[in-house]
Amino acid sequence: MASVPEIADIVGDFCLRGGHRDGETFHRRDQTLGERRGKPLVPVFHPGDDTPVCTAQLCSYSDGLDQLQSAGAAPACAGRFSS
Repeated sequence: MASVPEIADIVGDFCLRGGHRDGETFHRRDQTLGERRGKPLVPVFHPGDDTPVCTAQLCSYSDGLDQLQSAGAAPACAGRFSS
């Protein structure tokens, strides 16, 4: 079993199904870790869409997005996505 990475550990490239926000528009696309290589990344994992716990969790990242961005970091979200 793989070990849990520590903060600042270098990890191998991987791909997340997801997207990015451009203003008020969300664009679905796969994202790779390599696209953010050398830049701070906050991995966010959640088990499902449209559930109270996951919605609250993701809202907390949204509410703190300015702080993440001011630190040069970006959240990368992975979970079960609706088609």
